[in-house]
Amino acid sequence: DFSDLGLSYVLKVEDGRLADLRSGGEESPDIRITIPSDVFLNVLEKKTNPIKEYSLGRIKIKGSMSDLMRMRKLLF
Repeated sequence: DFSDLGLSYVLKVEDGRLADLRSGGEESPDIRITIPSDVFLNVLEKKTNPIKEYSLGRIKIKGSMSDLMRMRKLLF
C-alpha cells in the first residue's frame, strides 16, 4: 500500500519470482507492506536502507517475517 497516494497493489510471488502484479487490495494478504511513495523510490534507488526506514516507522509491515525474508530480494 502506498499510504500517501491511496493506492494498493497485490504481488503474487512463486518460487522467488514475481508471478503476478495487479492494482487493488487484498482482504487478507500473507504480508501487507505500507510505505509512502517517496520512501519506496528512495529504497529502489538505494538512497536509503529499508531496515532504517522500518525502524523509523516509515515502512509498516503486517504478516510473517519469515515470508518477508523469503521475498526481500524481490522487493529490496
